[in-house]
Parts: sequence; C-alpha cells; structure tokens
Amino acid sequence: MKILNTVLVFLWLSFQIENIITISCDNYNITHSQQDDTITINFSSNNLLKLNRKVQCTTNSSTEMVYGCAHRCTNLGYGRDDKISIEMQHDNGTNETCSIQFRIDLQAPTVSFFHVPGDRIRFGVVRPEGSFDYVNVQCSNDAAQMIFNTSTSLNDSIIIVDCSFTPNLPLTSILLATVKDDFLSATTTINQEVPLPVPFTTSLDSLLLTILANAPPEMNLHSTYEIDLRFSNKNNENLTYERAKVINLNPKLGATFYYGLIPNLNHTITLKHIVNSTIYASSTSKIAPVSNVSYPFKVTNLRVHEEFHNIIVNWNHEHSSYDPIEFIVSCNSSSSLTANVGQNTTYVCENILFNETNSISIETRIAIAGYTHDYIPTVSINVLQVPLIPAFEIFQKTETDLTIRWNYSNALLLSNSFEYKIQCGFNGNLIPINIQSNEYRCQSLEQGTLYVITMYVVNLNNTIQRAKSIQATTLLQKCQYRNHFYSPESNGTRFVIIEWKPPDHNFDKIHVLCPSAYIPYEYHQIMSLMYFKCEIDNGLPYNVTFYTSKSGFELATFQFTDTPPIDSTTTTTTTTTTTTTTTTATTTTTTATTTTTATTTTTTATTTATTTATITLSTISKSSTGTATTIGGTNGITATQSAIPVTETTSIPTTLATVNCSSDTLFLTRSSLTQWRTAAIIAFILAGVFALLTIFLIIFSVILYLRNRYRDCDES
Repeated sequence: MKILNTVLVFLWLSFQIENIITISCDNYNITHSQQDDTITINFSSNNLLKLNRKVQCTTNSSTEMVYGCAHRCTNLGYGRDDKISIEMQHDNGTNETCSIQFRIDLQAPTVSFFHVPGDRIRFGVVRPEGSFDYVNVQCSNDAAQMIFNTSTSLNDSIIIVDCSFTPNLPLTSILLATVKDDFLSATTTINQEVPLPVPFTTSLDSLLLTILANAPPEMNLHSTYEIDLRFSNKNNENLTYERAKVINLNPKLGATFYYGLIPNLNHTITLKHIVNSTIYASSTSKIAPVSNVSYPFKVTNLRVHEEFHNIIVNWNHEHSSYDPIEFIVSCNSSSSLTANVGQNTTYVCENILFNETNSISIETRIAIAGYTHDYIPTVSINVLQVPLIPAFEIFQKTETDLTIRWNYSNALLLSNSFEYKIQCGFNGNLIPINIQSNEYRCQSLEQGTLYVITMYVVNLNNTIQRAKSIQATTLLQKCQYRNHFYSPESNGTRFVIIEWKPPDHNFDKIHVLCPSAYIPYEYHQIMSLMYFKCEIDNGLPYNVTFYTSKSGFELATFQFTDTPPIDSTTTTTTTTTTTTTTTTATTTTTTATTTTTATTTTTTATTTATTTATITLSTISKSSTGTATTIGGTNGITATQSAIPVTETTSIPTTLATVNCSSDTLFLTRSSLTQWRTAAIIAFILAGVFALLTIFLIIFSVILYLRNRYRDCDES
C-alpha cells in the first residue's frame, strides 16, 4: 500500500513539473520580432497553421485566438519582463504549450519645448511610457533633479524643469535618464544651442512708449524676433487685449519701436527670440501709464464744407500717430449709417447737402478688437440753418475784369451768424460782399485766362462753409497797330507794310487777313514787334484784320482800314485809331472826323463759320470816283473790333477763307498752292515707283547671273 501511494505521488509530481517547466516555442519553429513595446509572433510551419492556436500576451492578460501566420502583442509596456504563452490543440484533442520570454527596455525621456525666460533655461520633460521608478535630470551647471517619481501624479504628463546657464553663451548640455531597478537606464543627451533673451529698455513720455531693443549674441541656428504688446481689462486682469504684434523681425535688431498706450491700464511687453515653435527665448516687462484725463480724446476744430452736392468734413485731434484710436463719422443725424475712417482727418459725405441733415458728428474710439468702451467722446456740428447761395453768372467781361451778377431774394435766410464772400480764382483772397448788391466785379485779372469764381457763405468762426462755383474766361488781348508804309505804285498796284505789336502772352495763334494774303502765326513765331506786307489796289480802300485765338476762348479782333494815296511816291503815314469792343456778336465802328469830297459806300459782309463762330467785318468797296477820305493830308483809318463767341475749338483758316474780300487774290493764291502741293506729291510717288522698279531689276539680274553660272558649272 505504501508503495502504491509513493507511485501515485511520483506521477502527480511529474505532471506538475511538466507544467512548471516551460517549453520554448523555438522548438516548434515559432519565431518572434520586437519593435518598441510590440512583439510580432510568426508561425512559419504549415503544420502549425492547421492547429487551433491561442496566445496569452502577458501572464495577466486574457487569451486570444490566432488566425493566420502571424499575431501581434501590442502595448506590452516599456520596462516590462514577462512571457507570452502559446497553446496549440491537435485534432485528437491533445494540447501543447510553449512560451516566449521577453524583456522590453525602458523608454528614454523626451523634451517638448525649450524656453529661456530671462536668466534660466526652462524646458518640458514628457513622462516616459511604461514602467519605471523615476526620471533623472542633470543640467551642466546644476545638481541632478529627480522627477516623475512615485509621488508624482499620473495625470502629470509634462513636468517643467528650470536650469541655469552661462550668460551670453547660448550652448547648454542636458542629460535625461529613465531609471528602474534591474533595468538598464534609458538616457537622452541634449547638447542644444538655445536662443538667448532679447535685452531691451523702455521709456514713457505721457502715453508714448518707446522700446529700444538690442540683439543678443549671434547663434548658428536661424532665428527671428517678435514683439507682443498686450494690456489688461480694467476690471479683469486675466482678460487681455492685443495692442500690437510684430513678427518676423530682422534678426539683427538694434531698433526702436513706438506705441501709444491706454492710460490707467496694465500693459505687458514681450520680446521673443524664436528658433522654431518649441525653441525660443522671451523677455518681459510691465508698465502702467497714469492719467487723470479721459481717454480717448475728443476731436477738435471740426469743420464742414458743402460743395458740388457733397459735404467735406475736416477735423483735428490731440492723439499721437502711435495711439490705437479710430474715428467714426456720421453724415446724417437721422440715419444709423456711419463710416470708420481710421486715423484720417478728412471725410467726404457724398450726395448730401446741409439742409438734408440736422448735424454731422465724429466719434473717437479705441481701435482694439474686442475692447469694451466705457467712454466714447462725440463732437457734432449743426448745419440745418445754413443760408443758401443764389445762382450767379457772368454779366460782363473785359481783358482784365469779370463782372458777376445775381438776384437777391428774401429766401436766402440772412443771419447775423453768417456772411457772404467771393473768391476770384483758386489763388484769390476771400472778399466779403453785400449779398443785396446783386453784383461784384473781379478786377486786375490776367487776359485770356480761365478763372473759377466761387461764392461762399461762412459762419463767424469759419467752421461751416457752403460754396458754389462757376467758370469764366477773360477776353484775349488784341493786336496793336504801330505804323504803316506804302511802296511806289507799279501797274496800278502797290504794297503796304504794317508795323504791329502782338499780345504779350496767353494765346495760341494770330491770324492776319488782307485782300491778297492770309498768314497764320504760331506762338513760337511771334516776336515783340512784327511787320506784315500786303498787296493792295492803288487808291482803293482796304482792310487788314488781326485775330488773336486760343482754344476755348473768344477771338480778339483788331481791324486796320485805310486808303492808299494816288501818287507814285512812297508815303509814310502814321494813323491814330479809335476802337470799341463789345461782348456780343455785333460790330461797332467808330470813325475819325471825316471830310469827304466824293461818295463813299460802306458795305458790311457777314459770314458764319460751320463751327458756330461768327465773324463780322467792315469793308469799303471800290468806287469809280476813287476819292479817299482825308484829314489834314493824312488818310482816314477806321478800326473795327468784333467780339466773336466760340463754343468749341475754331478752325480759323476755314472761317477766314469764307470772308468776302475785295478781290479774288486770296482764292487764286490758295488754288496755286494746292496745285503745287498736288504736283509735288505726284512727283514723289512716281520717283518712289521708279526707285522700286530699279531695285527689282537689279535683283532679277543678279539672280539670272547666278543661275547661268551654276548651270555652266554643272555642265563642265
């Protein structure tokens, strides 16, 4: 019986030993590979693939069925020493078990960021994964620090560590180690060039902040700089607003920055030296300006000006150009529409007049996104009762004067707070006028010049101004007669040479027309004293007309009239002329005292040009009696001036060519010139054709010669 019991105990112990002694899976041709904390099991035998397989990745995990030729055990954990059990079941129901012993090393610690806040290096150490006892941190100049030990909460995934560094030396060395008993420590060595903080100084003048930033020592890494200025809410220090931010500054600083601050609020100035998003240095300073004056300030000297159905608004302010302010303009007091004009001090309210709104107002606000204002200053100006300006027009004009006329009525709303003024030209002074006089004359103007005449109604402090303008031109200056001379008679004709003086300036051309010639003079051809030669009939009266022209202006006309003496000797005559100018299209002729012994007939020829320019000339026709009008041995001269309104640029040669002169000389001269011009053009064309034919003939001859030459060479 004892022997039987002994045998049974031996068999039971053998069975237990068989289960305790683990059989390695290498005997079953099962392999594995490890990457981080993941092990991949490979079943390379076809016989194994036919079996039902179960895997238990750790001693405490549940079993999993295996399908296919591989199985992965993931997230086993760093710093773990354990085994993987594999159970294989045959078709007859017997089971076989093997195991894979594994050991996963510790995970080395990593750094999430580098930050240099002033005189120390600050970096974040990330908690290693898996099992470990603690992490050891060793800085180059400091004692070792133990972090992530058993007293550290598992929720702390990053612990911030501060280390000292050598000033002005941006290179530091840090050793990080993950430690666990019976395991080899996992270490990370960091030799890092870190950016150093930006040294800067500040000064405050009232509300103007000046920042002088200097560059830290140079480093091998590429880096940039950034400035950030923020201020806190008045009632909540944790609520901040971005006052200014400048990024990507040049790495070589040495620059000055100016910012206007908001009084009685805390401002924080931060300068960053940035390598990338995780490596940077920053330096910070706080400042709080104090003031007893409400901020922002009201606008000053608000002015409004109405013209051309617009209201131009101007104002001044006492802010610095660096202050964070903006202006809001309200053009119509009965509308909620406003315009944000930034820091501009001028705005145009379009398509609105004074009598269409009660007031115009300007608000001053702090231009910070999200800022809640507790004070918004507003300045407005009342414009409803501004007097009207009557319609006015040019009543009379001369070479140097313009007379303006209007019609006063009681509807103008006269007020003791406003006065009327007028300005002759953009550079003219504003002259106060009596609006009830209905007339004003602008004097001492330039001849032949375009003027803008503006009437204003202005309040006494010059803050409200209404204007209305018209354009007008002064008359062109006329040519002036100086003297004339006659040549001896030859075959019933003779020449007269007229000495005349052109205008000083402000004209484009001068056209001279006589019975036998028409000559236009360009501005650059004119000299201070000019002479004009004209062929005339002996003993018959004639006219010589001088036209001063300028685009967009009325012609200024001077007409010289005389009758040559009937003798063969050369006579020099000096004649005094009397002229009258009128602004209408009629001609007024004033004749010197006349003593006549024969009948003189006066004929008026009127020609209207196609360009709406009308020229009226007074001429004296030939008479069979041929007796000239004389005064004391000198010839009588009649000078006629015509004011010719021009509504567009007038072609003077076309207009003057239609004048009915006393002979056909002008027409014949023009016809002859046209024939010569046509003949010259035809000759030029024929010469060109002959030249082209000659060139073609030469080219053809060369080609024919070369062709014959190549043919001879081929035959030889």
